[in-house]
Amino acid sequence: MKNLLVHLNPNKCFNKEHEIMAKIQIDNSLRLGWKAEDIMLVTNFDYEYNGVRANLIPDKYYCYFRPFSTKTISVTYLLEYWLLDKNEVYWAHDFDAYQMEKFDLKLEKPMAFSDYGYSSKPSLGSYFFTTKAREFFISLRDTIYELEIEDERALVRLINQGKTDINTDYQKLNITYNFGMRHVEKNWEIADKPLRVVHFHLWGKDLPTLDIFMHGKNKLGFPLMTKELIKVFNKHGVK
Repeated sequence: MKNLLVHLNPNKCFNKEHEIMAKIQIDNSLRLGWKAEDIMLVTNFDYEYNGVRANLIPDKYYCYFRPFSTKTISVTYLLEYWLLDKNEVYWAHDFDAYQMEKFDLKLEKPMAFSDYGYSSKPSLGSYFFTTKAREFFISLRDTIYELEIEDERALVRLINQGKTDINTDYQKLNITYNFGMRHVEKNWEIADKPLRVVHFHLWGKDLPTLDIFMHGKNKLGFPLMTKELIKVFNKHGVK
């Protein structure tokens, strides 16, 4: 399995928040047993940290009209030009989706992702795929560009139009692989334990995310992060 992280920036560098998250992601992945060569960091600028060197792709794959779609457009580029290993499973996730437990997911379909738990809307913040999903991603990319919408809205459109089908194209995962920052009490009830991936903004813009996840200030009454992950955060000054 490959651990795939994508960050393109018109300024050709990490901003302060992503610089911290990149180091947290790499250190945490190494802690969980990933080899440096299996952490695939994709950027449009040079970067290296703790034995992980960025794989460079062209600037044009940054999505100016919907920046949150950049990850999906970049993955499509990697697939379209056959730059990925057909024998591997790839875990693509946002920089603020943090792994907490080891996993080796065996895919039954070319792609796998969860919904939001509290909502049936599909989430592309943390998903798994193989190169067999190539045509799926090309259709998704083309819809993003055609309508200038974010990738999750494009996916919903493809589903509603019958152009993609859970029975053939993808499998639905439990929210444990993408446990988000909203409605944590409801999502906790339906999540497989232990949680595999927690997904929240480093510094909450409208929610006190560190209080909720790190300090246990939620209706559950306990932290949602493991002690080991908290130590990695603390190492990089996030407390």
